[in-house]
Amino acid sequence: MLKQTAACLGLAWAPSLGAAEAPGKPSPVVSRGFKIGAVDWELTKATDPAALAVAARLGFDGLQVDLGDVESMRGLNRQRLYRALAQEHHVEIASARPR
Repeated sequence: MLKQTAACLGLAWAPSLGAAEAPGKPSPVVSRGFKIGAVDWELTKATDPAALAVAARLGFDGLQVDLGDVESMRGLNRQRLYRALAQEHHVEIASARPR
């Protein structure tokens, strides 16, 4: 049973082993139909826009951000900053509406 399980896992993993990575470009965490994200406080960057760069460097597809209080979330300049950094680092923000 262990041999069969190991063989099945090897076959499932095999396609990703041959994927070529571009030098200096992080590989995606998962490239099979669903995305993996993180929360900024687990990256020790709660309420810090730099969390988007950390998430990108670690290969996450998205990030749930903590903007602090409600007034911070309403600030257009803060929203623009997060959107610009998300676009720059190719990281989606959880619950952000595209505009």
